[in-house]
Amino acid sequence: MSIVVGIPNNNFLSSTDGEDQIFTSGSNDNISTSQENNVVVGSGGNVSLLGSGDNLSLLGGGGNLSLLGGGGNVSFLSGAGNDTLVGGAGDDTLLSGAGDDTFKGSGGNDSIDGGDGFDTADYSQLGKAITLSGVGTITKADGFGTDQLFKVEKVIADASVANNTIDASQSLSGVSATADLEAQTISAFNVPGLGTLTFNVVNFANVIGTNEADNIKGDSQNNQLTGLAGNDLIDGASGNDTLIGGAGDDTFKGSGGNDSIDGGDGFDKADYSQLGKAITLSGVGTITKADGFGTDQVFKVETVIADAGVTNNTIDASQSLSGVSATANLEAQTISANNVPILGKLTFNVLNFDNVIGTNESDSITGDSQDNRLVGNAGNDTISGGLGNDTIIGGEGNDILTGGFGADKFIFNSAKEGLDIIKDYNFAQGDVIEVSKVGFGTTNVSDFSYNTSSGNLSFLGNQFASLENLPSNVNIQLV
Repeated sequence: MSIVVGIPNNNFLSSTDGEDQIFTSGSNDNISTSQENNVVVGSGGNVSLLGSGDNLSLLGGGGNLSLLGGGGNVSFLSGAGNDTLVGGAGDDTLLSGAGDDTFKGSGGNDSIDGGDGFDTADYSQLGKAITLSGVGTITKADGFGTDQLFKVEKVIADASVANNTIDASQSLSGVSATADLEAQTISAFNVPGLGTLTFNVVNFANVIGTNEADNIKGDSQNNQLTGLAGNDLIDGASGNDTLIGGAGDDTFKGSGGNDSIDGGDGFDKADYSQLGKAITLSGVGTITKADGFGTDQVFKVETVIADAGVTNNTIDASQSLSGVSATANLEAQTISANNVPILGKLTFNVLNFDNVIGTNESDSITGDSQDNRLVGNAGNDTISGGLGNDTIIGGEGNDILTGGFGADKFIFNSAKEGLDIIKDYNFAQGDVIEVSKVGFGTTNVSDFSYNTSSGNLSFLGNQFASLENLPSNVNIQLV
């Protein structure tokens, strides 16, 4: 064993033997060792300590240090400066004092203690995905090891790899989280003895929440955001995201992109009220957002909220399974799918929708006070417009149509669609019978007739509808 001591300032000290002790108290020193069991001490300012052997101890003083380990198990202890500590492939212990220190992530099972100051664990050059847990561990993919963090305020993942994940599922009972990947922050609330703790998280794509009520927001990446238990608020932002609610009554904020939304257990909401775009909810669980904003697939979501500030939010049940019919009531803000295989009847809440397109079975469709467009499709449908100036299309089948108050439009696209009954035609309110030139094959309104005694509407003598309340005047228009 030898002892090497450097004179003050600008030293380059090197050891080639094992079990050496190397000391310097100067500034701007470079100290290196390639052997095992060495102790390297730099107590001055701006010191670079390099060790490539096993079982090394690199101790820095008060300046700004650069501590670099090799392949063995290295112990780092830095002082009060803004230090950079780089472990090697072994199981390293990295401890810093005061100052804003940076720990460079590497292989092995490392212990990292930031001490005082604003400290950073930087895995941006690791080349592996990492998972940051709610109990301060960093798991590095592909068997690269697990690090334990303490008093580290910022964690940087490698942006060039996929699936960097924040996993708060192992957080203490009662602790909830607010994670915002766009703002690159995560806060833990109700931490025993500490209250609220906030960290910077950079280059993460996925978040798994706690078992409490969390608030999780993604960014422009394709995020996977999971709420777990608790009544969570999950916002995918603009990427093509996978959003999973888990247990609890969760709310998913509708955003741009092609998202997959799984509500899990509980009473869950897909909320598009701030989207600024019309949406179309299909009978097979898709939500299409207007103007190319993307299409979401929803599963186990009990409430869908459209944006009341835009028009033509539509429920379209036309792609429902054969045999499934619909009962839609926009006034009650509900729609039920009847005769669903195995499941029977399924009921959902639907808020701020204007229009309904029915199934190919016999549906019941009721509008509200808006100007609704209500389409029965095939089947013997019952359609009621309610208040508003409604457009009502029975489609194929023998339909029962009620306009309600307002100037309503009853549309007939073909003489072969069936025999419909209009229950409350009111000429004085501005109701109109609108017939298709192409569908009926005519450009002459005189081909249509109305019998005030029977209420029958006919085309070239063939009845296609009847007005049950026998009005004295009818307005028939060709379009």
